[in-house]
Amino acid sequence: MKILLLTPIPPDRGAPGAIPAMLHAELTGLAERNDVTLVTPAGPDPVELAAVDRLGTAGTQIHSVHRHMDPRRWARRARMSRAWLRGQLPWRTVWFHEPTLQPLLDQLLADHHFDVVAVQDNSMAMYQLNTTAATILTEHEARRPRSMQWQPGPPRQWPAWAFGEADYRRWPRYQRAAWSRFDAVQVFTERDAQTVSELAPELRPRVHVAPFGIELPLMTSDVPVDSNAIAFLGNYTHPPNVDAARWLARDVLPRVRRHVPTAHLRLAGIHAPSAVRALASSSVEIVGVVDDADAFLRRHAVVAAPV
Repeated sequence: MKILLLTPIPPDRGAPGAIPAMLHAELTGLAERNDVTLVTPAGPDPVELAAVDRLGTAGTQIHSVHRHMDPRRWARRARMSRAWLRGQLPWRTVWFHEPTLQPLLDQLLADHHFDVVAVQDNSMAMYQLNTTAATILTEHEARRPRSMQWQPGPPRQWPAWAFGEADYRRWPRYQRAAWSRFDAVQVFTERDAQTVSELAPELRPRVHVAPFGIELPLMTSDVPVDSNAIAFLGNYTHPPNVDAARWLARDVLPRVRRHVPTAHLRLAGIHAPSAVRALASSSVEIVGVVDDADAFLRRHAVVAAPV
């Protein structure tokens, strides 16, 4: 089949987060039996731009829209702030929106025949798909409605707390609208399938569960291992990873150290916020970005994946 694959970030097997690795596995798997055209925004992070270059060199049919560095970065943030204030889109969707991507999609869909348009993540569901091809949305994380979390913290955190609570209230309406625009909605877990069915019962026949996969690294046995080290690796722009880091450092590690006093924790990953950096201590190391995720994880006796 001819497939148009739309992703929020470039597929990248060695990226410092889970989503690019999963996207790379999907792209690789689809390309084995299909003709895949990839459309993605990229940048300003050099890691994303390098991933685009590697994909093109490897022969992927790729069309990318580049986000720019300074000074246009601040113009982009001003545009995003205005879009959030005057609309009903969640901030994550506003963040991933690139105005120049819509004309690119329109041109590709007008000039080429596709059997399937596969859209990854609801952050990309705001784009218009002017096509008769089958459309599939992969929902990475179906958000359930929840009550207000009355824990604003100290006064300096009140603006961020208020923004986060207001933003979360936008998700149910946005998700229902996004899901309804596709012929099929793919989710990774039965829990997410249930969430979609509860929020939009009329869409239940369109929902399919397909657990994601990744490309497994080659197994090696010649890497020295620190027998007292625990590793966690994640992209901290994903809030559950921040919760995981705090849980490991504050609740899990002290209990482990009662049995193994020399045990220590290394928290690695991109964009660690102050809440994670504040966990640093004699037994907790904030590593930051690692160049080789496989090598980093193999050096530790225990890898924590608190999902």
